[in-house]
Amino acid sequence: MFHQTFFSNSRFFQEKRLVNWDPHFETAISDLEVENIEVAGHMWHFKYPLKGGETYTYIEKDENGNITLQEERDYISIATTRPETMLGDGAVAVHPSDQRYKPLIGKFCEIPVGPKQYRRLIPIITDEYPDPNFGSGAVKITGAHDFNDYQVAKRSNIPMYSLMDKKGVMRVDGSPYKDEVAKAQAILNEEISWDEDLVASMNLVPDEYRGLDRFEARKKVVAEITAEGLAVMVDATDNEGNLSTKAFVESKPIMQPFGDRSKVVIEPMLTD
Repeated sequence: MFHQTFFSNSRFFQEKRLVNWDPHFETAISDLEVENIEVAGHMWHFKYPLKGGETYTYIEKDENGNITLQEERDYISIATTRPETMLGDGAVAVHPSDQRYKPLIGKFCEIPVGPKQYRRLIPIITDEYPDPNFGSGAVKITGAHDFNDYQVAKRSNIPMYSLMDKKGVMRVDGSPYKDEVAKAQAILNEEISWDEDLVASMNLVPDEYRGLDRFEARKKVVAEITAEGLAVMVDATDNEGNLSTKAFVESKPIMQPFGDRSKVVIEPMLTD
C-alpha cells in the first residue's frame, strides 16, 4: 500500500509505549485505575487543505450507487473531539476501500493550525482502522495522543510527536517552532534519518501555544481554524436529538477517561 513508502528512512524500534497518564499525580496508571464515563462532548469537523491547492472530485453515493453529492474540493475533511492534538498529527488515514478518497492516496495535506508560513504537510495514507461510514471517513493520526492512532502509527511507521508535559500542559521545551517544523518536514521528505529519541525531542507546539493548559489550547485551536474559514458546518441537534440548525461543532456524548483517584481527564502519553 502507498503508506509503506512514507517515513522509510528511520531507525524506529517501537520501544516506546502509550500509557494512561494522570496529569494530577504525574504518573502512569493501569487500565483498572481508569474510569470511562459518558459525558456531553463535542466533535469538530475541519478542512485539511491539499498541498499546493490541488483539487479532486469528491463524490458521495447512496446505497443504490446513485450520486448524491459531487463537487470539486481542495481539502480533505476530518472530525475530531480533541483539536489540540492536531498539532501532533503524523498523517490522515482513510480506509483502502473508500472510493471517495482514492485520488488522494499518497498525496499530502496541510495541518490547518499554527503560523501559516510554517504549517506542516502530512501524508494521506490507507489503513483498515477508519470507518467509511463514520464522520467523513477520514481520520487524523496522532500516535502519541490516542491509543487507536498509536496502532496505526506503528503499522505505518509514522512519527509520534508528543505535545504535552507531565502536567497536561503544552510543551515549552525545544527549539523555536519554525525550526522544529523544518525538521519534521525534512523527516517527511526523507532528507534526514530519524528515530524515536529524535522525534521525542521535537516540540511541534507553536510558540504562542506553549505553556497553555491542554483545554485552553483546544479553545485556541478551534478559534483559529474557525476564523480562517476551515471549520466545516455540520448538522446540529437539540437535547432530544432532533435536527435544529447548522453549526461549526457537533454536540454528542463521548466516553471520557478519568483517573479513579484524581478525577481528572487521563491523557495518553508515550513513555519508554
